[in-house]
Amino acid sequence: MYDHPLVVTLIDMGSKKLGSVSKIASELEIPTQHVFGWKSGKRKAQPHDIAALAELAGLDALKFLAKAQLDELEGSKKGAILARSLGKLALAIGGATAGVSAHASPVIELIRCILC
Repeated sequence: MYDHPLVVTLIDMGSKKLGSVSKIASELEIPTQHVFGWKSGKRKAQPHDIAALAELAGLDALKFLAKAQLDELEGSKKGAILARSLGKLALAIGGATAGVSAHASPVIELIRCILC
């Protein structure tokens, strides 16, 4: 499930660090309207966008990329395969964010718990 509040938080953190939403857009080489669209919920940030926002906010992009990708694939067979393959990596890299969905499969929920 897409984590819109997380995206808003990352944009706010990045904006604070860089000075503006325009500077985030400039760093990502995208129109400023895309970042505002993510923030308003009119556009969906892709996992690679979320990872880039995390990096600009001074956070570990890899952890956010893994979480965003798991969120996107939640409930799918592909998601379960990815969750299994990331299980060992998640144990090694530690946590990124909170927010385990009540509807997450047990494997994805476990990975998210490890990541948060």
